[in-house]
Amino acid sequence: MKLKLEKLDRRHKGNLLFTHRAIVLGLTADRFIDFLTVREWCWDTWGPSCEREIYLNPHYNKVRNNPWAWHYNGDYSECYIYLIGSKELELFTLKWL
Repeated sequence: MKLKLEKLDRRHKGNLLFTHRAIVLGLTADRFIDFLTVREWCWDTWGPSCEREIYLNPHYNKVRNNPWAWHYNGDYSECYIYLIGSKELELFTLKWL
């Protein structure tokens, strides 16, 4: 499994709520399977969350107590896990990197 951590700044969507994102790399088929594996671990570790677009929508304030979210596009060329803080980043790093 190939993962890369990226610190979010003003260039990235979600940077006002999330501090980092994990980018799942690799061949397309492998990338999506690896993404699902990491997303399942996040769900089991921190509880349920939602897609980044829903998380960022101000009408869905109920989901904002979750410390993570995800995003992937239709062709799975972009698969991201978003992390809200340093505690989540540290645990994620210990597990996956």
